[in-house]
Amino acid sequence: MNALDFTFHGARIRVESEDEEAIRFVESDFSLFLDAPGAPPDAASYAPGAGPDITVRLHYSEPPWDSIAGRKRVWRTKDADVYRIGGVLYYDSRREVLVVYDPKRGQADIHTADRDLLYEKAYLMIVTRAGALLDAKGIHRIHAMGVEYEGRAALCLMNMGGGKTTLALSLMKKNDFRLLSEEIPLVTRRGSLLPMPIRIGVLPDFPHGIPASFTKPFQRRRYGPKTLIDTRYFEDRIAGETGPGVLFVGRRTERKEPRILPVSRMKAFRTLFQLCVAGSGLPQLLEYVIRFDFGDPFRQIPIHWSRLMASIRLVRGSETFELLLGTDIDRNAEEVARFLRARYGKASS
Repeated sequence: MNALDFTFHGARIRVESEDEEAIRFVESDFSLFLDAPGAPPDAASYAPGAGPDITVRLHYSEPPWDSIAGRKRVWRTKDADVYRIGGVLYYDSRREVLVVYDPKRGQADIHTADRDLLYEKAYLMIVTRAGALLDAKGIHRIHAMGVEYEGRAALCLMNMGGGKTTLALSLMKKNDFRLLSEEIPLVTRRGSLLPMPIRIGVLPDFPHGIPASFTKPFQRRRYGPKTLIDTRYFEDRIAGETGPGVLFVGRRTERKEPRILPVSRMKAFRTLFQLCVAGSGLPQLLEYVIRFDFGDPFRQIPIHWSRLMASIRLVRGSETFELLLGTDIDRNAEEVARFLRARYGKASS
């Protein structure tokens, strides 16, 4: 059995599989959180010898459908029929994938004879459970693009498909910017930002300029093909914990030239509420968080309250603007860089 251990700011996830190709694929998705053998990067955050919070086991084989034969489903989500046997949850995704999740034991088994689906479900299980573990620690994901400049965070709040990835990759071509996350930077209860640099996905024909040794093709079932970029390419350009700086409420336009305009903190907060507190757009499957019992709403109350407090502190500590992206992707990045340099650069200070 091949195994990998990841530590996401104190949340520990182990991945196991007899299939070495599956292990290598998952490794490159979360490479910057991979623990060195015997020396986890967050070792001080938990007792020596403590095990993972969850173990995800990948099985490249036909699912054991007999385990749910004759059972009555308890719920149907957009992705799966959900069954419960004792305290164990079974997710049947269109008779192609069977995920068996035991919350009490902290173990998830993903079974499928389709490699792309195996990789997709593994990714979603890991980011979902890592997000839930971080929520419990008061560290919350934001569906946004985040970079750091001169010790300040700049986040672009924008819905899926708005241009966050393009803007992040363009800004990372500039040596004075560091990456928080292309998709899910983290905010603490204090309102500071933490990096979450997981794989970056772009369309196959996107001119990213990343060497082939750091990329891999991937066929998503619902959204089509993508090229995935291993964030080890940016290993020496990853931000640490960063104070708040600017919140951009992003929007695409048909203009060629981008514009940056002042916007109220209330408007920025409403967008942040949607993308952090409500969790809109986050890469996750909610069924891997919900237990489908009467206790679910009560378990979520403290999590959403913590997200709300973190979001309020982030907005209070930030300047807020509207970023109107134009059709020229290079000019978009140049305008954001010019704006931040003028505001926080060494010359201005």
